[in-house]
Amino acid sequence: MSAVEDYGMYNTRIRHAIMPNCVSIGKSSFLDNKDLIYLHAPSVETIDGYAFMYCNKLSNVNIIGAKSIGNNAFADTDIRSLEFNRL
Repeated sequence: MSAVEDYGMYNTRIRHAIMPNCVSIGKSSFLDNKDLIYLHAPSVETIDGYAFMYCNKLSNVNIIGAKSIGNNAFADTDIRSLEFNRL
């Protein structure tokens, strides 16, 4: 998967999002996913606004290639571990 479209995974029940080749995560793409706890997207360059908003259990995030993160992309999450390099 090279991209997640806007609202592409909205309100799903995914626990682990492992996307090693994803370069773009669209607006509100994982919005309101109450089960997501782990995001591994080391190649992602762009995360649009509200992408992970209300992912209340999201605690571990690896986005080491991120160059742009939109407004409120991680609002109302439980992030405890965040890995990134280029911001």
